[in-house]
Amino acid sequence: MADNTVPFAEILSDLRRLSETGATGAMFIATSDNRSAQLALDKGRIVYLYHAGRVGLRALEEMALIQGGRYRFQPGNSSLPRLDLPDTASILAALAGGPMLGASAGSRADPLTPTQKSVLESCLAEFVGPIAGILCDDHLPSAVDLDSAIKALERELPSEVQVQQFQNMVRSKLR
Repeated sequence: MADNTVPFAEILSDLRRLSETGATGAMFIATSDNRSAQLALDKGRIVYLYHAGRVGLRALEEMALIQGGRYRFQPGNSSLPRLDLPDTASILAALAGGPMLGASAGSRADPLTPTQKSVLESCLAEFVGPIAGILCDDHLPSAVDLDSAIKALERELPSEVQVQQFQNMVRSKLR
C-alpha cells in the first residue's frame, strides 16, 4: 500500500484554498504520528478545531506541531459543533507557525482564571442544574476570553430571559 503522507504545509495550503473559496465541510487528518485532527469550515470560516483530545484553541496549539499526515475534506454541512474561535486568518497564521492566539509570545496561559471558571459554572448551574459542569468542560477550553465564554454558555439556555439573567449574574459576581 502506498504511503499518502504529505507535509503539513501541503495540508495547510489546501485548507487555506478551501477557506478562500468559501467551502463548507470538514477536514479529517491522520497525522504522521498516528493521531487524529479535525477542522470544520462554514462558508470558508474555520468554526471547529480538534486534535489530541483537545478542542478550540487548545487543539490549535497541538495542531501547530503536526509534521504531516494524510487528510480528506468532506464537503457539505458538518455535524461537528461550532466553537467561538478567532478569525480564520489568525488561525491559519498560527497553524503556519505564527504566534499562538490569545497569548503573548512564549505564553500559553489559560484565558480564564479559576475564579471566572467557578463563577461561570455556578451561575450556569442555577439554570441547568448539575449538567453545568459538563457544559463548562465542553465550552470553556475553547473560550478566548470571558466574553466568548459567556456567549458559548448562554447558547445552552432556552430563553432570552434566562440569557439576560445569566449574563447579569455572572457580571455581578465578577465585579
